[in-house]
Amino acid sequence: YCLGIDVLVPAIRDLQSRGYNVRSFDLTSGEHLGEMFDLIVAGEVIEHLGAPRALFEFAVRHLAPGGRFLLSTPN
Repeated sequence: YCLGIDVLVPAIRDLQSRGYNVRSFDLTSGEHLGEMFDLIVAGEVIEHLGAPRALFEFAVRHLAPGGRFLLSTPN
């Protein structure tokens, strides 16, 4: 099971129309997505966030026990 999340609704709709499993969700909101994950990949996302700490807090809320968080950045 793989789920993509983003805040760009037009891009999400386009991806959904092509069969991708994506949802609109603001990971900086502090809300819970309603799912737990064994792996969270944040590929070149952190540099776009005004409050990068929210990304780590999102991971803490959504990682299953023993889960891993993989972060990459071009900077």
